[in-house]
Amino acid sequence: AFLATVESYDASTGRAVLYQRNKAVNGEECELVSPGVKTRTIILSGMKNELGEDIESAPHPQMRFSVDAPFPLKYGDIVRGK
Repeated sequence: AFLATVESYDASTGRAVLYQRNKAVNGEECELVSPGVKTRTIILSGMKNELGEDIESAPHPQMRFSVDAPFPLKYGDIVRGK
């Protein structure tokens, strides 16, 4: 399932802002699809809503939320469920 797209990445905090397309859950193991890069595994951890509050899932269509990113993400990268 197509879960989210990357809106931005902050190298100083190691966090990425994602734009939700389907329900995403904290701790979920996903795949990151980037043009020209081999598909990588990412675990959605440290999920926070736009107010910076911890959340367990992003259930609302078109919700923006942030996660810890183990490596740099690029605008437009796709997060999909495994």
